[in-house]
Amino acid sequence: MTKEELLDYANRIQISLSKEEVDLILSQINNILDYVSVLEDFDCQNAEEFQFMFDDVNRLRKDISQPSIPLSEALQNATNKNENFFKVPKVIEQP
Repeated sequence: MTKEELLDYANRIQISLSKEEVDLILSQINNILDYVSVLEDFDCQNAEEFQFMFDDVNRLRKDISQPSIPLSEALQNATNKNENFFKVPKVIEQP
């Protein structure tokens, strides 16, 4: 990856990077790309396909409707509540 490509990506995701950060990140990304590039030499034409690493494919429980705890019990330790709801700080701001 080139410095120009990295700066283009940073610009697209709207982050600013110092010269030191650019140098560090560029070095790290290129080390990762070099490491992964060995996979290009791997011949997998005759490799057997598989979908799952283990025989246990689905370890999820059945989705069975059950009664929930009472609302008063759910809200009893809430530091901030409004009638029947938890009140939480806004975490997403509109542009």
